[in-house]
Amino acid sequence: MATLLQRVIKFGLTGLVTTLVAYLVFVALLRVMHFVPAATISWVASVACGFLLNRRFTFGVRGADGRQRDFAVFLFGAGLQYCVAMVGYEILLGRLDMAPTPAFFINLIFTTAFSFGFHSLVTFRRTSRPQAPLPPPQ
Repeated sequence: MATLLQRVIKFGLTGLVTTLVAYLVFVALLRVMHFVPAATISWVASVACGFLLNRRFTFGVRGADGRQRDFAVFLFGAGLQYCVAMVGYEILLGRLDMAPTPAFFINLIFTTAFSFGFHSLVTFRRTSRPQAPLPPPQ
């Protein structure tokens, strides 16, 4: 089992890939649409990439067992993360009138912390098999 530090590093590497996907899609779409649909479309692209990479690489889950459950919970967590991001964009872009690039990266800090916590504690958490109780001391 990977240590917490190893998982954080792998999550960070996976996050770099999914962030690059999200950022490229987001910036390209901002040229033709409002930030809400641009962020939504970039979110969909990064969620698909994130599930595939995180399940196997970050959290070491292999095989088909539990894949549908993992995907459903991953989508739920990603939906919660999306809500956190939209609140952040509303504040940073809509109210503080920040430029899109710094707003994206500031928002990224909050959404990444939320996502790692949720996926570590909920989505990809695997319980170990209970061990037989020790006999009472004599």
